[in-house]
Amino acid sequence: MRLACWLTGGCQWVVLKEEWIDKTQERPYSQLVRFYECRCCKDTKATLTSPDDGESLFSVPNEFNKKEVIA
Repeated sequence: MRLACWLTGGCQWVVLKEEWIDKTQERPYSQLVRFYECRCCKDTKATLTSPDDGESLFSVPNEFNKKEVIA
């Protein structure tokens, strides 16, 4: 969290992009990936949502920061 966000009480996350990961033979369900950006500091994060709690993830994707995003 950067100073601007800390002064305003925390990051205000906006969803930039959502993608569904299709079912596979090993995984009989779809998963949802969401990419977020903070309105103030432009920090990014990503989440993977899955019916299996062990597969749900949170990360800050460095590669995503390098690509142009179309909201």
